[in-house]
Amino acid sequence: MDAAVREIIKRSGKIDILFNNAGICIHKSTLDATVEEWKSVIDINLTGEYIMARAVGRTMIEKGIKGSIVNMASMSGTIVNIPQWQASYNASKAGVIHLTKSLAAGYTTGSDIIIDGGYTCI
Repeated sequence: MDAAVREIIKRSGKIDILFNNAGICIHKSTLDATVEEWKSVIDINLTGEYIMARAVGRTMIEKGIKGSIVNMASMSGTIVNIPQWQASYNASKAGVIHLTKSLAAGYTTGSDIIIDGGYTCI
């Protein structure tokens, strides 16, 4: 992702917004879903947003760019959807909500970056 961000800077001169929106869901009960399926959902939905926010946030801070990072979560990050069996999805979106709060606390100190999250503003 760092290489992709460098290419964006090369072509556009700056990157001033990131809209992070990743989501896959495996509809299986916790007893039936495999650990590999769990990891796949967490890696795409949560780790993917972290990797992008890290790459773009680092670039914005290093280059003094005033910008925004928006991480899309889901209502499933705050509630359990019944009867959908999607524990990994719910956990990943709850993670995105808390990741967004954590990034906002860390990135916005001394920088011109605004960080917010989707489903509800955080």
